[in-house]
Amino acid sequence: MDSIYLEGEESHIRANGGPDEDGYDSKDKNGGSGGYVYIKTQNTLKPNTFDEKSSIEAKGGRGHYNGFGGSGGIIIFEGDAMDDHYYRLKDICKANGGSPGTGI
Repeated sequence: MDSIYLEGEESHIRANGGPDEDGYDSKDKNGGSGGYVYIKTQNTLKPNTFDEKSSIEAKGGRGHYNGFGGSGGIIIFEGDAMDDHYYRLKDICKANGGSPGTGI
């Protein structure tokens, strides 16, 4: 891929584990693990653009009732993908584990 363009609140790359919210039943369910995001760009035609309102996520899913949260995933940038964007990317990238259910 030559470049990546994430502009505005609706621009996201997500590999989150499910579910992303607490359930309404009393069944114990563990959250799923976050996924794997790999971004490699060459930037021969255009530079990368990362808006502060966009996000790149690989978060773990929430547990239900007595369930545990899923583990966070991983986000990898290779090549020129991070050039001149480190401080913005550290704010928009999230790969944390999910929270436990309400019964824990």
